[in-house]
Amino acid sequence: MLIFSLPDRKNIRLLLFPAMIALLVVPLVLRSQVNQRVAAYNLGAGAECPGMLITGSCQASRPLTTAEKVLFQADVSASGSYTIRTNTVNGYYFDATGYFSTKGIQLAVLQGHGIPLAGQTDTFTVTGSGNISSCTFTINVAPWQCGMPFTDRRDSQSYRTVPIGDQCWMAQNLNFGTQINYMWNQKNNGISEKYCYLGNKSNCDIYGGLYQWDELMNYTTTEGTRGLCPEGWHIPTDPEWCAATRTIDPEIDCQVIGASGNDGGGAMKATGTTYWSPPNDGATNLSEFSAMPGGHRDYPGSFSSRAYVGFFWSSSECGPAHAWTRSMHYFDDKVNRDDYIKSNGFSVRCIRDAQPAAGEPTVDP
Repeated sequence: MLIFSLPDRKNIRLLLFPAMIALLVVPLVLRSQVNQRVAAYNLGAGAECPGMLITGSCQASRPLTTAEKVLFQADVSASGSYTIRTNTVNGYYFDATGYFSTKGIQLAVLQGHGIPLAGQTDTFTVTGSGNISSCTFTINVAPWQCGMPFTDRRDSQSYRTVPIGDQCWMAQNLNFGTQINYMWNQKNNGISEKYCYLGNKSNCDIYGGLYQWDELMNYTTTEGTRGLCPEGWHIPTDPEWCAATRTIDPEIDCQVIGASGNDGGGAMKATGTTYWSPPNDGATNLSEFSAMPGGHRDYPGSFSSRAYVGFFWSSSECGPAHAWTRSMHYFDDKVNRDDYIKSNGFSVRCIRDAQPAAGEPTVDP
């Protein structure tokens, strides 16, 4: 048995008194640490920032990473904490926070943030807390070209792209919008809505969203409309699908309903059986279109055919209740052209808007 003896009240009072003193002292120490002095430093005199070095490669339509940063010198006259930031130019900026521990020339590292617009030379002005001047530097942004990844500014979703003839296509299914209950129809309510196969978000991450035609078109019937595609892109028309598939397989007959051509579907399907059901007949993906078998959602809320077929909407109607589609199947290497009722939930591939001729204004990707 353990027996504890308590000190008398006099001893208890003596034991508590030092602890009370400690409680009074600790906040004062913490407060002095929080209230650090702000450094005084000179960034330049309005001209180019001295000792500047740019690392990384800024590319249009690609988010800046930790590799894209700016290093330059600050002339510190009083040590302390600092915050340095540039203005935002064409969708991106640079900033840094830290502590200058000594006086003299110190190195500051500004990290890049944002997604630059199309290729250009951008000039930034650097300012900071406690500085008595500012300076400028320039960044050359590499232009975006089809075949490079494209980042949707609305949700930072990244898509591979592929040139097909004189067109530029997304090489992944669109995955934009708010996932809704698969038992509900998509509505014209100002919210961009999508289905995920079987209601599982992970299926949207792999196969993209499934969309009813009216929702995808943003409730217009205009061929070639942007719909739910990112700015600078649109939903392909039936003739644009024809041009792409005939570039891949010239034997395709764009007036035929059903399958046609030699091996266009095989040249457009992602290879292997990771996503496609065996045998994924004829799949070579020579076009790099990488068609995925996202299946479909039927009215009023059942799913089927994932791993077996990929359906892709066009923006071209085939009567008031139907629209033209393209599809590829696991059991052959053909491309199918069919019309389906608009209430079906199908995949979509966005196509890039036609670019102006040389000398005309351009649209940022």
